[in-house]
Amino acid sequence: GRYEVSLTVDGRTYKQPLTLVNDPRVDVPQSGLAAQLKNEQRMTAGMNASYLAFFQIDSMRTVIADNATRIANGSTKTGLPESLHALDKQLATLADSSFGIANRDLTRQLEDADFGDLAPTANNLTTTELSCRDLGTAFSEFNRLLAGPIPALNATLRAAGLKPLPLPQSPQDSHCGGTGATAYR
Repeated sequence: GRYEVSLTVDGRTYKQPLTLVNDPRVDVPQSGLAAQLKNEQRMTAGMNASYLAFFQIDSMRTVIADNATRIANGSTKTGLPESLHALDKQLATLADSSFGIANRDLTRQLEDADFGDLAPTANNLTTTELSCRDLGTAFSEFNRLLAGPIPALNATLRAAGLKPLPLPQSPQDSHCGGTGATAYR
């Protein structure tokens, strides 16, 4: 595309036209490069969402551990240890086996895709789609916990004088940038 670059020094502005063109050594049409960009944006969005979810869960698990310690030390009387343990186990599975794996897989895929200016293959797109679906499944389970068991547990924690679990500020979604990516042809 054509652009204009401007530089201002000591109150004086200098302008120069600039035309960007594809590297002539790259034999990939614009549609292939656009497909690569879209696929990489999906991977990056999924990586960001899974990273955020992992650390949101980690902060919840820290509060669970602190509360379990208070209960074990007898500083509060409550019948919560089993429900705290069960939720901690569910959150650990989500963090380690779902969000962590999705993040790892999407990172590896991005490293492979970002190797050069190449149109994504059908296999590249399918692999991204599968990782994003897995991430969507993990977010569905996380949202299920956020909608029912966690608010109910928080009410019980507050009543027992314990710290409630921190809740995410916004609704959780896979944020993989949509579905139905099409292969470059």
